[in-house]
Amino acid sequence: MKRTAATLALLAALISAILMTPTGALATDGAISWPIRGFNYPSWWHDEYLDQGSGVSLSRMSASGANWVAIIPSQYMDSVTSDTMAPENGGQGRTASDDAVAKAIDDAHARGLKVMLKPHIDISDGSSRWDIRPRHPGIWFSNYGRMIAGYANLAETHHVELFSVGTELVTLTDANYYNNWADVISGVRSVYSGPITYAGSTTECDYLSFGGLLDYLGLDVYFPLSDKAEPTLEELMTGWTDYHGYYGDANWLAPIEQWQAHWNKPVVFTELGYRSVKYAGLSPWDWSNGIYDGDNQARAYEAAFRVLGNKPWLAGVFWWDWMPGEDTGGPGNTDYTIIDKPAEAVVKTWYSFAQAPLLEISTTENLVDWNSYADYLERRLSVDYLVENSGSGQAIEINATGISANNGVSPQTALPVDMGSLDPGNGRVAAVVYHVPVGIASFRATIYVECQDGAGQHYRFPDQQPE
Repeated sequence: MKRTAATLALLAALISAILMTPTGALATDGAISWPIRGFNYPSWWHDEYLDQGSGVSLSRMSASGANWVAIIPSQYMDSVTSDTMAPENGGQGRTASDDAVAKAIDDAHARGLKVMLKPHIDISDGSSRWDIRPRHPGIWFSNYGRMIAGYANLAETHHVELFSVGTELVTLTDANYYNNWADVISGVRSVYSGPITYAGSTTECDYLSFGGLLDYLGLDVYFPLSDKAEPTLEELMTGWTDYHGYYGDANWLAPIEQWQAHWNKPVVFTELGYRSVKYAGLSPWDWSNGIYDGDNQARAYEAAFRVLGNKPWLAGVFWWDWMPGEDTGGPGNTDYTIIDKPAEAVVKTWYSFAQAPLLEISTTENLVDWNSYADYLERRLSVDYLVENSGSGQAIEINATGISANNGVSPQTALPVDMGSLDPGNGRVAAVVYHVPVGIASFRATIYVECQDGAGQHYRFPDQQPE
């Protein structure tokens, strides 16, 4: 004999398993939602990526919690008016060789890092790529298209996850050159099957003509944040949206958000960085001499994480930069690298939040039943719970370690209850038996669950469990 369906439905509605967040759940100002957490990894020598030190450096980058790296080879124009670009000195100068680039990609993948291939154009005489004005733009684009398609083909061969079709070519990206870029991008897509971006200067938010042809809107971001030599964390954070200083008054994020809304595509900061110097927030693009201040750099990183960490339009950041050699960085080094500086600890802390799969285990009643007439007489009620993993990582060794109920109801199932392991989005049924005294029509139950993720981090649901 079994209870009627209506009675069972009533019982099912009244029995509840509480779902909570895991121990150490992230506060609003401590969360980071970027799927792309990377560093730029430039090389300005033809065989640097082939050196053993490059692999050591990539291992350390991975240990910081980064999950992406931008591999950067540079080709050179003789002057800003040249129509051609090529590897420097016939391939024996500052251009990373194709073999070296391929090795860097493979080395990164071997360390669990996804790769953006981001070729640069530089000028041999030291001029800025911002000033490129080729004598014959049509010829320049034809040569550039062949060069960039060659890198795109290398990217496809080595399973690169994101490809940049250009970097800061600010004089050549307005509507006058839309058709040229359409041809370049068509050539890239003919040989490369992954998503593409363009690493623009923030000034290009106003006029970049081909955003609709991209998968990600890319920006190299070096906004001034403070005129002070040693600004506070709060002052650096304020500088992102309420800057008042040497360069005027600005909300730096407002035009980016408008740009993103116009194209309705995710934004990735293809570059963002600060040197370890005093006045690091005054002119972040300035790589000239300065006085070492590692704490200043660390505060600028902390401010960026706090301001940008949960922006829904931002897919992530490639920090500028991380160098290939084994002996880069350290106290006294005033460059952008964070290796062996206080900012490295800041990155590790924030990226450790993002690394956690943030498991979410729910236990909801699936079926409430007297399994037999004998069970009914003995008041043994069986409840089948659907245990589901709605988080982003695998839940390992899920166990019900505690069961409580009210109204005099007592759990009869021995603890712990082994619920196995669950991949994201999967579930299974686990049974719990309760003794329900005569006359009790409803009760509330709580299932206490523990598990761990693939990194060995332990989770408990709900967070506060009885001793």
